[in-house]
Amino acid sequence: MANFAPVKQANDFERCPEGTFQFVISNFYNIGNQMRKDGSIKHQCIILFEINKKMTTGEYAGKRFVLSSYYNFTMSKNAQLRKDIEALDAPMSDEQAATFDLDSLRGLNGSAKVVHNGEFTNIQNISSLMDGVPLIEPELAPDYMPDWLKKKIDGQISVAEEPQKESNQKFSDVPAVKKGQIFNAIQENIKQHSELKPQFDEAWKALGGSTSVISLEDMEGLYWSFGQ
Repeated sequence: MANFAPVKQANDFERCPEGTFQFVISNFYNIGNQMRKDGSIKHQCIILFEINKKMTTGEYAGKRFVLSSYYNFTMSKNAQLRKDIEALDAPMSDEQAATFDLDSLRGLNGSAKVVHNGEFTNIQNISSLMDGVPLIEPELAPDYMPDWLKKKIDGQISVAEEPQKESNQKFSDVPAVKKGQIFNAIQENIKQHSELKPQFDEAWKALGGSTSVISLEDMEGLYWSFGQ
């Protein structure tokens, strides 16, 4: 008996063109712990952006293009989520960031560059609008949730909390696998966000510049600032 493999069909949705566009944030979603492509598990969230450009074909003709962007669920100083929010609003202190209601993002306008990355369409270089540009309102309902996003939330991973380690434990005392995971996570993120490298190098040098002297507490601080 012959075996036939299915042929993957191209996505029927019209693709948002590349360029710089105005957007309005439609919704914010906390999707819990998710596994990333590198196998690590991160608490993540998603923001939906309605692009101020209309689709022209198919059943959604006349509707705005909608793009999603993943973020790690943290408002640490160097976290991309906080950077993008500050780019749209204003710089904030750690105290303000810790009490910022992420649901309040709905309706916030801005400008961003839409780029094609293989089969994916990404949004980047988020910034505030120039003065005088008319604001737009979300078209999607506040409770809107596409099926793919509901599956993400329903499939979030339950991760048992790791026991606290002594604050004076040295990073060099942690098992090799753990050391590699932490350090590689920081380096991998810096590769993607090269603007962080000068800050990381300065912080690393200030803390001793060596895994034999830096404490685990300080190493974890570097991770939360530069590794996500």
